[in-house]
Amino acid sequence: MLFIPYRAKNPPERYPYVTLGLLVANILIFAATSHYFLFVRESVVKDFAISHNEWSFLRLLTSMFLHGDLMHLVGNMLFLWIFGASVEGRLRPLKFTGVYLLAGLAGTFLEDIVIGYMHPDRYGLGASGAIMGLAGAYLYMFPFSTIRIFVASRFKVGIVEWHAQWVILMYAGFDLLNGFLFGGMDGIAHFAHLGGCGIGLGAVLALRAKRDSEDFSEAQAMRSDVHGDYSILAYHELEALMEHPAEDVRLVLAYCNKALRQIDGTGGGKCLNALRRNERLLMEKADPETLAVLALNVPAEAGLLEPIFYLRLASRVEAAGAYETAARLYQRIAEVAPANSEAEMALFRLARLYEQTSPDRAQAAKIYGEMLRRFPHGSMAVQARAALQRMGMPVPQIVFSPGHAPAAPAASAATSPETRSPATSVSAASSPGTDDLAAVGQPSVLAPSTAHADD
Repeated sequence: MLFIPYRAKNPPERYPYVTLGLLVANILIFAATSHYFLFVRESVVKDFAISHNEWSFLRLLTSMFLHGDLMHLVGNMLFLWIFGASVEGRLRPLKFTGVYLLAGLAGTFLEDIVIGYMHPDRYGLGASGAIMGLAGAYLYMFPFSTIRIFVASRFKVGIVEWHAQWVILMYAGFDLLNGFLFGGMDGIAHFAHLGGCGIGLGAVLALRAKRDSEDFSEAQAMRSDVHGDYSILAYHELEALMEHPAEDVRLVLAYCNKALRQIDGTGGGKCLNALRRNERLLMEKADPETLAVLALNVPAEAGLLEPIFYLRLASRVEAAGAYETAARLYQRIAEVAPANSEAEMALFRLARLYEQTSPDRAQAAKIYGEMLRRFPHGSMAVQARAALQRMGMPVPQIVFSPGHAPAAPAASAATSPETRSPATSVSAASSPGTDDLAAVGQPSVLAPSTAHADD
């Protein structure tokens, strides 16, 4: 009966550089130490393999990169790829390499203790102990991962899918049974496999590695089947994948888009939390305009992102030429944090955007005036007054500023600048124009074809 696992439907969290490096190294070493790429040369075994009578640390290491024949190499490399890529993605390269080497060494020690004393002249070689160490680590971290298996027997020929835990436990069980039945006489180092598997399992337990749930593993299998096209996945599958976001900006954006469409009203808060958790990743790798539209679509009742996030994003969107979206972001900052320093910068950038993109500069003057009303002594006040003078607009006379009583309180000034709504504040500013701030960002005003904004 043939029982050959050949694919894990569990995409690695990061590119498996070390796993690929080990694959290439083992193949090249076999090519250099074999007869016509078929079986290892006897001289190589005597010089670099390990036995109870020929024991050294150097041989411990070199024997892990030797293989007896082509089938030995193919089997080990297949298991290395199936289990190694995901383990490396979860542990990162340094810990992964440590687990691999430690499992290989421990497996060789156990094989020597159990079998070596009885057959002191028998040489051992191969990466099986180290690779079974990765299988042991996989058993703990990805027990519900789907493994595709080719099966051929007198009753069935085809493909089946098992959870990884049953595949690994089956092979460990065979090693335990055959190890005691044959005592190494079948030419397979069963106890090296068992020792490596145990060390790999113990290592990830000691490292407190994350363990995937069954829901997450099923979502991973679906993700593998659709080749990473998150738009095809259902909301509950994306939600499961968000248990361990692997710095994949496409996953976060797809999750937020589907969360915002949920009719139960809970998606807005979940999207907001996802944006907060992945703020750095999104700012570095997401398309600025796509991210901006998504952030603006989060309902206000769900909560708000930090003003500095909106400000940085607006700057990137403006630099990319998406002026209408940038204007909406600047306006959002002025609304959600009217007294913060970010609001001063947002109003200044918004006014400058209107000044540079709109033929009607009255709107820009109005926003400069609102900025001066809110922040008469702010860091951008001098630039705002200079802009008004440059446009030939009157600089508003500030009659009230934080920390100073108004010279002559008027009925319309009963509400302080800090508590007025942004729309009311702008219409009360002593600057040209009568439209309130809610009008900022209308497509008819910000025409990209006439725009020329600097960053």
